[in-house]
Amino acid sequence: MKWNEKGLTLVEVLASLAIITIVLLSVAQLVIQSNKTNSFNNEKLVIIDLADAILERLKAEPYIVKQTIEEASNPKEEIEIPLDSIHLEHLSTIHNGGKDYYIINMNGNTYQVNAYAKKTSKQEISDLGLRTVVVKVKRVEVDSSGKTISDLKGKSEVEGYVEL
Repeated sequence: MKWNEKGLTLVEVLASLAIITIVLLSVAQLVIQSNKTNSFNNEKLVIIDLADAILERLKAEPYIVKQTIEEASNPKEEIEIPLDSIHLEHLSTIHNGGKDYYIINMNGNTYQVNAYAKKTSKQEISDLGLRTVVVKVKRVEVDSSGKTISDLKGKSEVEGYVEL
């Protein structure tokens, strides 16, 4: 009896399908992880850009920082800058428990924004009339009543100098 060597056996076909399946599953996991990383990085870029935009607005309107420092009881410490007087689109204020929370709704997400004037540690920077300002932005979720703010993934801060 003569064996025909022209085709593949069932075992060979099953083995090749198993190898292809393993390779495709590995590639699928890589694509899924890449999409998650891409989404996180895009969110981080939005947060950094938002913080940078607020810092630039404070640089353009330095009287806000100067007035806040002048009204502070201890201007050498970290002082929260009220952001309700800057002209920024989509910025709203939530009053909760005697504290103001500055909220920006953008791209279907909600962000909490805070800005602080800090004491400058370097004397030459103080001599130039500059003050360190830190803008912190984090992604939050606000309930429908506006009373509860819960943190979500994603936060960043930008530091710069404002001329007084």
